[in-house]
Amino acid sequence: MEITGAHYGAAVTVGEDGFKDFLHRGLSEEDVAALPHFPVGDGLLGAVVDEGRPIRCSDLSSHPSSIGFPNAHVAMEAFLGVPMIVRDEIVGALYLTKTPGTPPFTTSDEQASGALASMDAVALHHAALSARASTAEWSAPCASSQAAISSSRSARSSGERDSA
Repeated sequence: MEITGAHYGAAVTVGEDGFKDFLHRGLSEEDVAALPHFPVGDGLLGAVVDEGRPIRCSDLSSHPSSIGFPNAHVAMEAFLGVPMIVRDEIVGALYLTKTPGTPPFTTSDEQASGALASMDAVALHHAALSARASTAEWSAPCASSQAAISSSRSARSSGERDSA
């Protein structure tokens, strides 16, 4: 946020059903408490993910994809949204905004945000691979243990019936 002069920032991860995780900076606890919910991926935020390309505008309310803000939302004007893409898959997005009356985002801001989004995408991809590998590492031993326990129980049950 500091590199671009943004006052507010957010990062989201996306799944099959839209936004999964929504992390934000710049809003106070009171600002967040006044919101009915975090964004779900509609409007301009969703357009960044749906179109898979950066969107930069000096007034987000004038963008064709804008659907407005809920009541009590802080004022935001300049907008920069960049998708996080790894191996042709959109895994999330970064969003930056500025307050009214401040200069809009520049091409340099977009390039810097794009580089950061690329690094974030790779980190998310590696985290997902690591989580899957960890699950697989535990799945095989657990399955073997479950089979051994089941086999032992079956043998005991058979033995108890045979001795009766």
